[in-house]
Amino acid sequence: FDVVVTLPGGVSGTGIAGNGAVGQTAPFSINAGTLTNTNSAFATVTYTVTPKLLGCADGPSQQVDVIIEPSPVAGVTNLLPLICNTGTPDISITSPTTPSVLANLTFDVSVSLPAGIAGTGVAGSGITGATAPFSVNTGTLTNSSNAIRTVTYTITPKLSGCANGTPQVINVIVEPSPIAVVTNNSAAICTGGTPNIDITSPTSPNTPANLTFDVVVSLPAGVTGTGIAANG
Repeated sequence: FDVVVTLPGGVSGTGIAGNGAVGQTAPFSINAGTLTNTNSAFATVTYTVTPKLLGCADGPSQQVDVIIEPSPVAGVTNLLPLICNTGTPDISITSPTTPSVLANLTFDVSVSLPAGIAGTGVAGSGITGATAPFSVNTGTLTNSSNAIRTVTYTITPKLSGCANGTPQVINVIVEPSPIAVVTNNSAAICTGGTPNIDITSPTSPNTPANLTFDVVVSLPAGVTGTGIAANG
């Protein structure tokens, strides 16, 4: 028996699986070697098996098709790499992968929440068995600390019956809520005097220059002032 292999573009093979064989005697199997599909879509490899008898005409050939699935791939776009406290991430997941059965391509999203972060919905708990396209854009992330925290999302593409694709890791920074600590060093001053109020903050945002404070002054009737003491 001769086995001829027809490999479509993007498919390579090794052993009898990729190269076929000549002069085989039955019984035998085509079950050695590998087939590798570098396409984004499934591809079909055709095996043509021809029986031969020395000195006689060949017997009728038999054709067998084998579908080679692609490796599952996740395309991930992080639309909001930085969010405010109690905000919602926005991660878009698509895929160029076209398997032979579309429903067999799914994605798992796992979430790693650091200390000080609590989450709700998909944002806080992830999701399993999602089909593309979809987004991680529901639920919230709450930062109870005074510093930024980084939440990590791992998106794993899966194709039923095949090895998982390469996981994609996305980080989302969650800002803390801004806090002002105010100390009034002179609760009572003489007329014509100057107040002495200190403002500090434990808050450490992603960009320190983004943390600012506004001071508004309310002057009662009969009181006038100058500078920051009167104008804030």
